[in-house]
Amino acid sequence: LPVGADHLGADGKLGAFVEVKNSKIGTGTKVPHLTYVGDADIGEYSNIGASSVFVNYDGENKNRTTIGSHVRTGSDTMFVAPVTVGDGRVDPGP
Repeated sequence: LPVGADHLGADGKLGAFVEVKNSKIGTGTKVPHLTYVGDADIGEYSNIGASSVFVNYDGENKNRTTIGSHVRTGSDTMFVAPVTVGDGRVDPGP
């Protein structure tokens, strides 16, 4: 479990060059390579596209991102907090 990750659920997977800070990643969720997850809560059985960034700082405050369960996101997605992605959402990315 990377430094700063509060929780990685059972069968959760983190790929190469993934940084996790102050975040919770649910059971069975996959976060592949080249991704930064900061100040986020990700539900169960979701898949975050490679090379995604959870942008948590707006210049004044750190904000949280919430990703629901059974969510699929595309590669190279920028989640600019505060943002919520609901359960079951499928997003092909940019």
